[in-house]
Amino acid sequence: MRERFDVIVVGARCAGASVAMLLAREGHSVLLLDRGRVGDDVVSTHYVHRSGIRRLDQWGLLDDLRATGCPALTASRQSIEGVTLEDVSGPDRRVAAYGPRRHVLDGLLARAATASGARLRERTGVRALIRTGPAVTGVVATRPDGARTEIEARLVIGADGANSTVARLVRARAYRELPALTCVYYTYWTGLDGPMSFTVQDRRAALAVPTHGGATCVGILWPRTELPRIRRDIENEYLTAAAALIPEFAAAGTRLRRTERFYGSANQTGFFRAAAGPGWALAGDAGHRKDPITASGISDAFEQAAMLAPCAHRALTGRQDTETALRPYWTARDAHHDVPYRVAHVLATLRYPPRVLDAMRRTFPVEETQGILPALAAVLLGPRDASGRAAR
Repeated sequence: MRERFDVIVVGARCAGASVAMLLAREGHSVLLLDRGRVGDDVVSTHYVHRSGIRRLDQWGLLDDLRATGCPALTASRQSIEGVTLEDVSGPDRRVAAYGPRRHVLDGLLARAATASGARLRERTGVRALIRTGPAVTGVVATRPDGARTEIEARLVIGADGANSTVARLVRARAYRELPALTCVYYTYWTGLDGPMSFTVQDRRAALAVPTHGGATCVGILWPRTELPRIRRDIENEYLTAAAALIPEFAAAGTRLRRTERFYGSANQTGFFRAAAGPGWALAGDAGHRKDPITASGISDAFEQAAMLAPCAHRALTGRQDTETALRPYWTARDAHHDVPYRVAHVLATLRYPPRVLDAMRRTFPVEETQGILPALAAVLLGPRDASGRAAR
């Protein structure tokens, strides 16, 4: 006899665990599947923007994050070709950002989901979908022992990353696709004292994020066209760029200790995918990804979980059919990510004409509620384009 749940969430990371938690809190039966182990690390910038931290606070999880020993990032330094980007008095300054290791954050979210009533099964991959007519009504999963099992659900949510199995099986249409413009390598250092920093200079970018255990995650981005040269001597290229872009790195000298190997990625293409259909929805990188230069993947995942959960709840309570209930999620997701998506792509060129840099100098620092992103979008995209919404 098949098991039955209200919702199956495929992928137990930031988007999946969060939406599973929110739906379980509404009283729905939720099964959370992950093909790996939640304690495994994944490629990540680690940075959680203040918008993401506000979500964790709303969900009652911020104190749990603080209890892990993750440092609060109350100070930051951001600059593009010597122009300092600063919001001198905006409301976000009252909220700290954080940069947790992913095995810590993902574990925290998965525990919150199970504490809310969701059931978690690790090392369980999805191989096929069950359908009733055009609607998805469950999954065929492979257990750790290799056995296959069929599980029914009223809604299947794919939160299983950019290479999403769910997205492939439902043939989710991709649109507004953009090529990968950057490649990135990162690792972890102790002995590096300094704030969170983001610097773009001479067609290179550096992101330094203090994280757990007194370490700092430092990532360097180059134009993707330079990848063959970077790969010939990753360590030397990385160290040269880090010393040039991060003053504290250059000054640390013999105090610096690299604690792990280099991790890299060069295939961060941008896209939107269809967000929902009969009996299914996508969240996180499964449905949308942008260039990593803005370090917004985790915060984006939280926002999408917050958007998706109430729409899914309306479908599961019978107030609306699934497609009607999920349509506002699709619209809201695309509207929310439209401007940041385009800003990330322009930033990822790592090349800005003099007129743009002059406009930045005139614009920053910004005041009060304007915020860095709207101001930067107006400079990079133009005032009219920065407020527009592209149709899917």
